[in-house]
Amino acid sequence: MVQIRFSLVYAFASRCPYCGYVAEIGSGNHQKFATERPTPIMSRNPLVSLTLFFLLVSLAVWLLRHWLSGHSIETNVVMVGNAIVFLATVAALFLYQKAMKKQKPHAFVSQVYSGFLLKFLILVSAALAYFYTAKEINKGAVIICLALYVVYHFMATRLIVKHPRSQ
Repeated sequence: MVQIRFSLVYAFASRCPYCGYVAEIGSGNHQKFATERPTPIMSRNPLVSLTLFFLLVSLAVWLLRHWLSGHSIETNVVMVGNAIVFLATVAALFLYQKAMKKQKPHAFVSQVYSGFLLKFLILVSAALAYFYTAKEINKGAVIICLALYVVYHFMATRLIVKHPRSQ
């Protein structure tokens, strides 16, 4: 009987975009039911998710350092590249979070582009510094760093879009 009530409530209910509560249509109040799953810790703060991913990639590179060296991939380049991509993404993340608080669309777009340009300039300058200082460019490590950039970019974008605007 209780399950039927919950399913009927969900059929005639809407989810609040800010707090995540389920509100019955026409009731005017928020009700949270036992069937609601708590939000995982990774979705509460985007910085936590990015930091956990950074630590996971660093641990994977460290554990696979002999295998990567056997395939002529310099682990030091991958580790430094991972750190630079992480720091650039965190810097852009703060601009993205600031953009989510803007009410005007042009201010939002301006902050998002500022975050993109900041990340782009940091990564291009790091890549140029590596290209000019390295005696031999390790293509495998550069490709791994490029893949990490793509993953970090999509993670940050997804986390910011899913993060509530009010926070």
